[in-house]
Amino acid sequence: MGRPTRVAVIALCLGLCVATVLDVSGAPGAAQAQTPARAAPQPAAILTVISGAVLMRGAGAEFSSATDGSVLYVGSTVRTSADARAIITLFEGSTVELEPASDITIEEATMRGGSTIVELAQSLGRSWHVVTHLTTADSRYEVKTPAATASVRGTAFEVMVEDGATTVTTTEGRVATADAAATSEVLVLPDQTTTVHANSAPEPPRSAPAAQRVVTVSALSESSLVVDPLGRANGFRDGRVVAQTPGARVRMQDGTIVVTLPNVPDGVFGTTIATSAGAPVPVFTTVTDAGEDPVTIGSAAQAGDASARSGVELRTVNDKPDVRALTADETKELPDAKVSPNKVSAPQKTPRASDPLAPTSQPGAQPAVTPRRSVVPSPPPTGR
Repeated sequence: MGRPTRVAVIALCLGLCVATVLDVSGAPGAAQAQTPARAAPQPAAILTVISGAVLMRGAGAEFSSATDGSVLYVGSTVRTSADARAIITLFEGSTVELEPASDITIEEATMRGGSTIVELAQSLGRSWHVVTHLTTADSRYEVKTPAATASVRGTAFEVMVEDGATTVTTTEGRVATADAAATSEVLVLPDQTTTVHANSAPEPPRSAPAAQRVVTVSALSESSLVVDPLGRANGFRDGRVVAQTPGARVRMQDGTIVVTLPNVPDGVFGTTIATSAGAPVPVFTTVTDAGEDPVTIGSAAQAGDASARSGVELRTVNDKPDVRALTADETKELPDAKVSPNKVSAPQKTPRASDPLAPTSQPGAQPAVTPRRSVVPSPPPTGR
């Protein structure tokens, strides 16, 4: 074989070798065949729409309309319109109530070595958190805002983000509140509040403003829910506390459920009671407006097949509270409480924010029913 022929053979060999390498590393079909399938994201929470237009999106996706029972994942964001309210039930049982014009993202929600890790990012609006008791030292529940970070361990508290400042108000437990750079921290105790401005240390905790109105509803029952005029439910169901109204306090006293609701508006308050007896269940509603004597009215929850219902209407007449019991026909029209009765499977691995959004509804994904500690009680109703 002459020299030109040998060069041609060598060149041909090199060309074949290079082509072989490129085929292994660059052919899409071969690469896909050797790459393991990505595990589906684990559900982190369930969304309940109380009222109005609520939007949701997954990481990197666009906002779309949300519906009751929508499944949320790590990276999901929920946004409420100017007249909307929604409840996020996290996998471990904690709940987040979003008031109108609010925006919150689930940055992490997972179990790690038996510890619960929850990180939320709130960029706007008002949220009310009722947190399950975190039992391990490594458990963490944090709400981050542009100006601050609130860290808690089994508590009820509110976060307001407005005009670049963050205000944290504690109803039960303790909330450690730090500036965004984590250079300064204060401990906010029950009935205290603090404000953190951008690039500033948290203000010293001060007493939270007194409620301008307090409505207290008591019913002789072990399972009862009170729905306020804005559709938020509060009480006991299935052995756990439900507290959807910001600042709500729920307690059991001698077989009577006492629900205390601060700063609620005029409107109808409906009470649904689980009952096995046919006799009507007495329900007492006390309204205390600032500077006015308490007004108490009794009503009877008429027993049905599995529950009893009662309701009152509260109006302000001549700057004073006026309360009347609903008629039987009006009671039949009371709305049902929106409380998710199921449970979300605990995430075993936290999907990263780069993961695409999984389908917004997933068979078998259910909200949590982990029992929560009841919050600090208020005094029982007092009549005039």
